Amino acid sequence: MTQRGRRTLAALALALLLSISAPLQPLTAAPRRPAGSSPQMKQRAPQPRARLDASGRPVVPASSAILMDAETGEVLFEKAADKRRPVASTTKILTALVVLDRTQLSAALTVPAAAAAIGESSAQLVKGERRTVRELLYALLLRSANDAAGALAIHVGKSIPGFARMMNEKAVHIGATRTHFSNPHGLTAPRHYSTARDLALITAYGLRNPTFAEIVRTKEKKIPWPRHRYPRVFTNHNKLLWRMPEAIGVKTGYTIPAGNCLVGAAQRGETKLIAVVLGCGSASDAYLSASFLLNYGLSGYKAASSIMKGKTYATLPVRQLPGMSAELIAADTAVPNAFADGRETTLTCLVPLEARPPVSRGECLGEARIVRDGKVLASVPLVAKTDIDAPTLWDRLAAVCLNSARSSGNLSSQETSTRLTR
Repeated sequence: MTQRGRRTLAALALALLLSISAPLQPLTAAPRRPAGSSPQMKQRAPQPRARLDASGRPVVPASSAILMDAETGEVLFEKAADKRRPVASTTKILTALVVLDRTQLSAALTVPAAAAAIGESSAQLVKGERRTVRELLYALLLRSANDAAGALAIHVGKSIPGFARMMNEKAVHIGATRTHFSNPHGLTAPRHYSTARDLALITAYGLRNPTFAEIVRTKEKKIPWPRHRYPRVFTNHNKLLWRMPEAIGVKTGYTIPAGNCLVGAAQRGETKLIAVVLGCGSASDAYLSASFLLNYGLSGYKAASSIMKGKTYATLPVRQLPGMSAELIAADTAVPNAFADGRETTLTCLVPLEARPPVSRGECLGEARIVRDGKVLASVPLVAKTDIDAPTLWDRLAAVCLNSARSSGNLSSQETSTRLTR
């Protein structure tokens, strides 16, 4: 063997020896960080998927949740709904409502440096750029732009703390008494929190504003982009708008302390529901939980009962006219929906003990109500079906003889209830 060959053989032997003596490496690859997560984000253990339990009640992988009727405020499901939590960009729902209260959509504002510098989610606004309030509201609620939140807050409240005070005043006005916000965008800050119930109340209030309702159901919006050949395109972060035909909004949110948050709303016919899920381990869990709750609610709503126009609901004796009666009929029709979960529904008629003539046809003498758990789902006036003339002198004398007990009674009204469903 040549000297060169011996050197090559020795090198191969040395390499083999080193590979044998090196510590063994595990065969499993290092876990990959999910796209979009931060290095500090803790990966939570998988949670059970949304489902119904043995009693037919929802189970959702969210730390807090609520399902609420947007019109009546009735709660169909809740889980830790009053626990105060960071709520990330769902904060911007209230931001938009304060802005809509206090300025005009057509108002133009100059983006201040302090707003343009706010990081994280951004509309790429630049210092000195001129934009309308309407344009920035689309950036706020579709793109979840923190710079738009800052620009609107400074325009309306003169400063971030000043605007936060307006937000907290508005929350109290709405009834969201367990909410306190320190900024308009939802980035983590001391004393910045809300609850699932409060967010549902704030959202229900917002959906009654046509401008807010229009913006949050918009899938895409374009606004000008200075010094670019193409516009800014804001695609709504809320994927419920693509996944549920009935979806009508509203807002997503995420920070590491808050977890994945979603306020969703859906409407089928006259039924409009709001689902809030907070502290979900993933965006998938948030969307699954919200859509599950909304579908659960929409499929469970049925007509609770009905009050039909022209139908007689009460018959009253007529004062000083023995043998005469006054029929009370419904002045209108009402067919309220209620969630079919076995709770009792009653028809209650509030009417006087007697009709006092003269009575005109169509005169309101009482009220019919459909009631559930003490809450009035619908009410309709009860009116006289026919005219009743005033009693004559002889009628009054006959009444004194035949019906004096009734006229001396202390009660002036009565309530009758009929069980409708259980």
